[in-house]
Order: sequence, then C-alpha cells, then structure tokens
Amino acid sequence: MKKALSLILTLIMLLSLVACTGGNAPVEPGKPAETSVSAEPTKMTLILRGGSYAETLKAALPAFEAEHNVKIDVLDLSFDDLHTGIALDAVNATGAYDLCMVDGSWMAEFTENNVLANLSEMGYSFDDDIIPATTAICKVGENIYLAPFFGNVTVMLYNKQLIADAGYAPEDITTFEDLKVIAQKTKDAGKIGFLIRGGSADNIVSDFIPHLLVHGGWVIDSNNQPTVDTPEFKAAMQEYLDLYALGSSMDKDDIVAAIDGGTAALGQAWPGWYVPKADTNANYTVIPTKLNDADTAKNTSMYGVWCIGIPNNAPHKELALELLKHVMSAEVQLDSIQVGGVPCRTSCLLNPDVLAVYPQYEIVCAALQTGVYRPVIAEWTQFTSILGTEMDNIIQGTKTIDQGLAILEKMEKEMQTAGEKTLSGENAFKLYDTYGFPLDLTQEILEEKGFSIDEDGFKKAMEIQKKKAHDAHKATNYMGADATVYDEIDPSITTEFTGYDSLTASSKITVLTTETELVEALSDGEVGTIIVEKTPFYATMGGQQGDKGEIRTASGIFQVEETIKLLHTEVPGVKIIVGGAVLTPEYAKQIGADYYAKDAAESARIAEEVFGQ
Repeated sequence: MKKALSLILTLIMLLSLVACTGGNAPVEPGKPAETSVSAEPTKMTLILRGGSYAETLKAALPAFEAEHNVKIDVLDLSFDDLHTGIALDAVNATGAYDLCMVDGSWMAEFTENNVLANLSEMGYSFDDDIIPATTAICKVGENIYLAPFFGNVTVMLYNKQLIADAGYAPEDITTFEDLKVIAQKTKDAGKIGFLIRGGSADNIVSDFIPHLLVHGGWVIDSNNQPTVDTPEFKAAMQEYLDLYALGSSMDKDDIVAAIDGGTAALGQAWPGWYVPKADTNANYTVIPTKLNDADTAKNTSMYGVWCIGIPNNAPHKELALELLKHVMSAEVQLDSIQVGGVPCRTSCLLNPDVLAVYPQYEIVCAALQTGVYRPVIAEWTQFTSILGTEMDNIIQGTKTIDQGLAILEKMEKEMQTAGEKTLSGENAFKLYDTYGFPLDLTQEILEEKGFSIDEDGFKKAMEIQKKKAHDAHKATNYMGADATVYDEIDPSITTEFTGYDSLTASSKITVLTTETELVEALSDGEVGTIIVEKTPFYATMGGQQGDKGEIRTASGIFQVEETIKLLHTEVPGVKIIVGGAVLTPEYAKQIGADYYAKDAAESARIAEEVFGQ
C-alpha cells in the first residue's frame, strides 16, 4: 500500500512538472529544466536633504535598482523637516526609511537616542581614500555610524569681474580686511558688496562661525557651555555687522544668482550651491584665514558634510548596507561630480580629468582636509535656535550686541556681592521681557559661571505680566462678549500663505495660545492656537472651509482641526464687520472681528453706529 501511494505521489509530481513547462518544449531526462521567475522588486525608501544633495544620490540609484531588483522611493526634504522626519520615525518599531541623510551636527543627538545603526557591527569600514578629517564626525569611539557622502565645507563665492574692478585677483583675497575693501568698492559702484545667508537660525549661526574662528573664538567651551559673552564673540559679531552694512541678506539661491549675475561681489557659500567652470561668471576661493596682514593665520573652514546612515529600525538593513557601500564607492563618487556632487575622496577631487574641467575642487579638497565641525552636542539644534534668533535680532538692528549681555553681567556682579548663587525670577524675567533673552540662553550663560535661576519666580513673573496684559485688553465688543485671547497678540505679527506653490512648509512658530491666554508651550492633549510665519493651510473665508492637517516639531505633532484668519493682524486699528449665511457670531468672535451682522440691514445699522462715533 505504501508503495502504491509513493507511485501515485511520484506521478503527481511528474504531471505537475510537465504542466509547468507550458507544453511547448519537452523535458529531456538528464538535462536541467529551464524556469522563469518574475519576483516583485523589494521597495526601499530613502529620506534625504533636498536640492543638489538628494539629486547627487538619486543619480546613483538606477544601477543599484537593476542589480538588486529593488524599487527605491526618495523623500527629499528641507533641513528642518529632514531632522524632524528622522527623529519622529525613530520611535517606531519598524521604521519607514532604509537610508537617511544626516547633517553632522545631529550626530550626538541621534547616537545618544539610538536612532542610527552601528555600521561597524554590520561590517562597514572606511578605506584610505576617504579624507580622514571628514570621518571624525561619523564615529563614536571606534564605531562607525555614518559615512561622509557630500563634502560640504565653507568657501567664498566671488564674481570674477567685480573683484577685478576692485583691484583684486582671487589669490590676493587673504584677509578679512580684503573682503571689506572689495565690498566697500563694490558698494560705492552701486552694487552689493557682501551677502550673508538668512532664513533660519541654523543658517545664521553656521555662516557666522568662520568669522568667529578667525577671531580665535568658538561657540562652546571644553564643558560644552556657550561662550557667547566673550570679547572674541563680540568682535566677530561686530565685524559681521560691518560686512552686512556693505551688502544684504538673501537665501542661498538668490546669493548664487546675484553673484553669478554680477549684482554682488562676494558671499559665503557651500560647494553644493554652484558648479563653476572655466567660462562661468563666478568661482570659489578659500575663506580668508587672517583678519589682516599682521594677524596669525587660523583655520576658518567649517564642515557642513552631509553623511548617510542606516536607521536602527530600517526595514531592509542588509540591502541598505549594500546601497550605502554602492553610493560610497570611488566609481560612484567620481561620477557624482557630473551632477554637482562633492566627494569626500581624495582620488575623486584631485583627479586630473576632473580638475581640467572643475579646477575649484583642488580648493575644496584642501578645505576638507583641515575643516572644523560644528560642536557635536545633543543640544545643538536647540542651541542654534536660541543663538541664531538673538543674532538675527542684532543683525536686524532690534538689539545691540552688548545690550543684553551688559545687564546680565551687572546682575551677576550684584549676586556675587550679595553672596548669592541664584538669579531672581524677577531679574530673569526682566532679561526676557526687556532684552529678549530666552530663559534657556540666560540659564546656559549663568551655569557656565556657577549660577542658577529661580525658575518658579520666573514663571510667577510671567503669569503676573500675562494677567496685566489681559486686564489691559479686556473690553466688551458689539456681541456683548469679553475680548478673546487673540486681542493680546501683537497686531504686527502676520502669516505668509504659501499653499499655492506647496502643500508643506517649514516655518518658525511666532505665537502659541490656549483658549484663554498666550503661552510658551502646549501640553499633550491641550487645545490651542499656533500662529506661524508661513503656512500652506488655507484659512476659512469666502465660504470655503479652512484646511486641516498636522504641524510637526521634534517634540510632537499638533493636529490642525481648523485654520482661521485673524483679521486684525493685517489691518490693526480698523473696525471690521463680518457676517452672512456662512458665518456665526461665535466665528466672528474667534477671528477677532469687531462686529457681526446677520444680514445687510444689520450691517447698515452697525456702519451707521461706527461712522457716527
């Protein structure tokens, strides 16, 4: 019986094999059968820094996709959105991304929070061709967590004709005094002398660091405490202001366009912004290493190297490692130059064929061999947010360099005289309210000198101020209700709508409110209002419902349930009447209207009342 059963099974297997051949070709004994397998490609997702950085990596993907039967999707984001996207995804058991692009300044934060996979444990190592200095940020001890993919380093972008008009050749620009002379002569000729980059706190701080380095300063001390109240910092800031007075602030694309187009002479830049050739109007040179001819040369090259890593929760770690090795190979890195890449490999940057077309890479290679990384501290993102905001206030003229520091120094001396180690909450609030010093910045400066802050006293002073402001604004409107929290918002604060061009935006939060008061933060589950500098969300108006969505920060997600337009932010001092079928008295109150009219007759009556006042 068993034998018969075995025979039947054998026959079934043979019949199955014949069926699989399709009946067109006989299966010959002793010869392997030809089979065809059509497997679905593995789907991988990368999260990258947008612009030339992402485009460079994208160019290397088709070959890898074909070789490994994968389909790769790329999410390319702004600087801030990239950091947030990686950080938020890291909390998931299985992440969405197989490979991520990481700014060197995030290294400490990401490794401390177990965001990145240990590449050394996965079998990855650096070869001797990768510029050693660029790998320093990529390791913790001997363990590798990142690979330096795009060798960003600060350089000086100049217009060839305008510096010649100022009497200079590129090799003559060796001091910051030379920069001032060129900028002044260019301004005198009716053009822009020197351009700095604004747009975000990180931009401001990063582009300021070479100026600080040439003065012998740094942003933190050996204990990772801020060193913004030093003579070096103040001198560098003053010099930065002097150069700014001879030029302007622009975003990176406008800086490139202005210098290439001949309307501006000089500007700090990064190699990924612009690809000079022999016949282009602009080129790169090194940032000067001395203040003047008598000064000692210092290293003023700062890294902004974009690295690649594998998230610890990546869904396809082994494939991700193969992809990382692929894009870091000498062959792929050399090819990347054709699409604007800046390899961290000596052989690529100093390749004779490359230099014949792109001579600036010799300068870039030298800068990469001696560059300085931004501080590798977990708090760097918070630090730049605080410092960059204060520096922007100084640049825009709303504060002086010494204004806040002087009053803080005075308070320190008073505490020392009294033998106290704690700054009163009232004084901390005075620094915040009068001089714009965030509590965090005051705290960091004082901790460096062994002082602390009475935070409870600060909060109490804040509450007293809020109550005074609320009482001062309390009033009765036409609908017989008390004025809303929106009445406490500075009327000059506005929001730019960007939704016609994009469905996402990266923006600074300008105001936070609960349902009853202005606040510094919103807690989990709390209902409130967020006002931002720019938004893609369309506000309720003209009968159209406002957009819904999400506002994401590094610390959480705010669910946008309604988008409204606060009318008085655009027309302060003007009486506003709203009404009609699509509006309610409650909504009129919410948006800050002075009056609500249910119909035209009511509008006329209110208008008569207002005009008769």
